[in-house]
Amino acid sequence: MLLNDRDASLSDPEGYWQLPPAPPGGDRAPASGVDPAQQGDTAAQVVSQITDHLADMVPAAGSVRPPAFQHMDTLLRVAENRLARPTCVYPGALITAILAPIYGQSTYWAGCNSTQSYTIVAAACLGEPECAVLASNDVFGDPCPGATKSLTFTYRCAGARGWSPADIPSTPELDSPPPPSPPPPSPPPPSPPPPSPPAPSPPPQALAPPSPLLPSPPPPSPRPPPPLLPAPPAQPNGTTVDFGPLSPVPARASTPISPYPPLDLAFPPTAVPWAPTTLRMVTGGGCFFSGNARMKGAKGDGLTDDSMALRDAAAGSAAPMLYLPLGTYRLSSSITINKTLVAGAFTRILLDTGVTLTLTKHPKRPPSRTDPFFIGNGKVVFRGQGIEVYPDWWKSTSRSDTWAMQAAIDSCSQQACTLLHSRTLFATEGGVYLHNRVRFFSTAKANIHSLGGNGEGVTLQAGSYSEPISFSGIYGFSQWGLRVLPGVQNADIQAGFVSRNRQGILLTARSGPKTKLSNVTLSHVSVTQDNINSVVYNSADASGSLFENVIVRVNFEVMGGTHEPKTPSAGVMFRGGVPMLRNTRFILQANDPAQFNGQTAYVGINTDTLGPVSNFVYRSDCWNGGFEQPAAYLRGSWAGSSFYIGLSAGGWRADLFTFAPGSSNNVLNAGAVASAAANWPMNAQSGAPPAFNNGRPFGEQGFYVNARVASDWRPGEARTYFLYSPFAQGVDSAAQMHCIPFRSWNPGVVCQSLARAPAAASGYPSYQIAVNLVNYSTKIIPAGYTHIFAVQLTP
Repeated sequence: MLLNDRDASLSDPEGYWQLPPAPPGGDRAPASGVDPAQQGDTAAQVVSQITDHLADMVPAAGSVRPPAFQHMDTLLRVAENRLARPTCVYPGALITAILAPIYGQSTYWAGCNSTQSYTIVAAACLGEPECAVLASNDVFGDPCPGATKSLTFTYRCAGARGWSPADIPSTPELDSPPPPSPPPPSPPPPSPPPPSPPAPSPPPQALAPPSPLLPSPPPPSPRPPPPLLPAPPAQPNGTTVDFGPLSPVPARASTPISPYPPLDLAFPPTAVPWAPTTLRMVTGGGCFFSGNARMKGAKGDGLTDDSMALRDAAAGSAAPMLYLPLGTYRLSSSITINKTLVAGAFTRILLDTGVTLTLTKHPKRPPSRTDPFFIGNGKVVFRGQGIEVYPDWWKSTSRSDTWAMQAAIDSCSQQACTLLHSRTLFATEGGVYLHNRVRFFSTAKANIHSLGGNGEGVTLQAGSYSEPISFSGIYGFSQWGLRVLPGVQNADIQAGFVSRNRQGILLTARSGPKTKLSNVTLSHVSVTQDNINSVVYNSADASGSLFENVIVRVNFEVMGGTHEPKTPSAGVMFRGGVPMLRNTRFILQANDPAQFNGQTAYVGINTDTLGPVSNFVYRSDCWNGGFEQPAAYLRGSWAGSSFYIGLSAGGWRADLFTFAPGSSNNVLNAGAVASAAANWPMNAQSGAPPAFNNGRPFGEQGFYVNARVASDWRPGEARTYFLYSPFAQGVDSAAQMHCIPFRSWNPGVVCQSLARAPAAASGYPSYQIAVNLVNYSTKIIPAGYTHIFAVQLTP
C-alpha cells in the first residue's frame, strides 16, 4: 500500500539502508552522511554505504572482484505507526518476493499476525524498485488489541544482470505467491556507454557497481564474473539433463535488522544452494515441484477454504509428497491425504470445528514450541505405518501443553504410532490420558511437571499395550502422578523419577476378567521421592480385585511425606477391598525416609484394606535406614506374605515391624547391610538387657558389634560378651551362628565360640547370644581398647 505525503511524515528515522522520502521538487535527497554538494546519485551513495558495511566480507578493491549482482534479501522491521520503505539499491533491480511478513507481535511464534500481512505488503511492493507501507492498525487491522506490534518482512531484490528467480526453478524453502512479472531485461548493449563526468571517488573498498548504467570509476583489476549455470533447455517429459559439477553458489548480501536486535530465527536463509540436478531438471509427472499445493490452486491465506485444493493436489500429482509453501491452509471440510506433507516453519493447517484431517504418511515438518503445524478446533488422525507424532505440532500460545499432548495422543486413535515427548510438559489443565495405540517415548529431561490444574498426572486407560511406555519424570501432582486403570494388560512402563505427588503410582484393579490388572511391569524408576504414598495398590471392589503378574521395581525411595509431615504416608500402601494377588512383587533397592529432615508419620509398607493382604512379596535388599520415631518399616494386616529387608547398621527400635491382629503365616527376613561405621557395644555381663543398646534388641540377622576392654587383657585369657537380639530364639547350634573378627581392629583376638545364653535371672527372655573371645596374642591388651567384628545369626 503506497502512502501519500502526510503518511510519509511517519517514516521511521532509524530505518536501515533506506532511501529518504522525496523532497519538494522531486529531486532525491542526499543519502545519510553524504555532502549534498558531492551528491551524484542517491542510489549510488546507498550502494557505497552498504559496501562500507560489508567491507569485512568483500575483498578490497584491487584483489578478487566480487561476482556480479544476483539478488539481495533484506530483513526489515519497523515499529507500529512507523513507515517501512523497502528499497532495491541496485539500478534496475525490482522487488520480486516478500517472505514471512508479520504485522503483529515481535516474534512470529507469539501467535499474533494479521491475516492481511502478505496481501498488503505484496500489493504495495512486488514489481517495484521501492515502496512504502505504514505499520498501523488502520492498514492491517488489529491482530492483537492492546499488544505492542511491529511490521517485519524480508524483501528480495533481483537485478537485470545475472540470474533472477525467474531464470531457474525456485526452491521450496523460499516460495512466495508469484509477483507481477517485471518487464524482461533489455539485451546488453554491444559496448557500455561512455562514463559521465567523474564524481568524487568513493572509498577504496567500495564495490564496483555491476550495471553500466551507473557511472563509476573502473575497478583496478577487472575480471569477468564467474560463469553462471545456464537455464535448462527444454526436454521431453520424464528426462533428466545433467550439467555435471555445479558452479559455486553466488554469495548473497543481506543487511542487518533495524531498529531492533535480530530475531532468534534462522529463516529465511540468505544463501540456499540450488536444488540437486535430479530435482531441478526432472520434468513430467514425477517432478518434485508438481506436488506444490500452490500450483494446484491452494491459497494458504488462512481465509480461503483449501480443502478441495489440497485433496486435488494430492490426488492429481505423481509426486510422492505434497509441498505446502509458507502460509496458513484452512480446511472447512474433512479430507484424507495419502501423500507425505512437506512444510517448513510457520506453515500451518487451520482445521475448522468438526473437520477431520486424515494423514496416512508421516509429515515432514519440524516441531517447534509455539510454532504449531495444526491449529483450530478440528482434529488430525494418523492412519499409517511408522508415523512419529510430536506434541509441539499442536502447541501454540493459546493452547496449553496438556491440550497439545492430548491432541497428539488422540491423533493415534486409529492406528499405532510413536509419540516423541522431547521437552518438559507443564500441566496447567486436566490430566493426560494414554491409550494402547500410543508408543509413548520421553527423551532425557523431558518431564511432566504440574503447574496447577486439577492435580491429575498421566493415566493409562484399559487395553493391551504392545509397546513400551517411557517417562523421564513425573512431578508435583496433587492427586496422582501415574495412574494405571483396571483392564490394563501387557504394559511395560518405564519411569525415571516419580516425585512430590500425593499418590506417586496408583495401580487399580477390579474383580472382573476384563478389569483385572495383568502382566504389568513398572521398572527403571530411579527414585520415588517425597510422595505422600509412592506406590498404591487400590482394590476397587470389596473382594477379588485381581493383581496378576504385577511387578514394580524402584531404585530408591526417599524423603517419604516430608512436604506434608503431619499426613500419614507410605512407600507401599494397599487400599480398598481385599485384593487377590498372583505373582505380585515389589522390588526396592534402598529406602531412606530421611527422618532427620523432619519427623513424619511414614511407614515403609502398610495396609488400609478390609482384610489381610495375602501373597505379597516385598524385597529391599540393599540398604534401608533413616527411620526414627514415629516412622516404622512394616505395619498392617498380612497373611502368607514374604518380606526380605536389608537393614542398615544403626539403632533400631523393637517396634520397627508390627503385624496387625489377624495377620498369619508371614515371613520376615531382616538381614543387615553391615557397616563398621555404625556398630553396637556388647554387654560384659549377662542378664542386663536394659543396659544393652538402651534396652532395644537388634532387628537384624547380621550386624557389627564392639567389645570394649574394661581391664588389661592378658595373653591366653578368655572373656565372654553378650548381645541382645530377637533372632537368638531361632538359633540352636553353632552352625547357625558366625563371628568374624578383623585383624586391623583385633590384634590377636579371635572368636572362640558363640552360644545362645540362658534366660536372665531377672526374667528377660533368652534373647541373648554369648560371644566367647580369646586373646591369642603374646601381649597384654590394655584397658580402653575396643574390638570390632561382625556377627551373623541364621535362624
